[in-house]
Amino acid sequence: MKNDPEILAHAKAFVNGLKAGKNAHVPALRFAQWQQFMTAVRCQKELAA
Repeated sequence: MKNDPEILAHAKAFVNGLKAGKNAHVPALRFAQWQQFMTAVRCQKELAA
């Protein structure tokens, strides 16, 4: 799977929002992009732990 830099940036912003206790914005994505977004979110959360 090729990593899209835009999706990775959205995932990083999402995780940073969660960590800061703010509202985390989930971007509008096509269904085919959700797996990559959620995988990136999981990886970002694991790195933060």
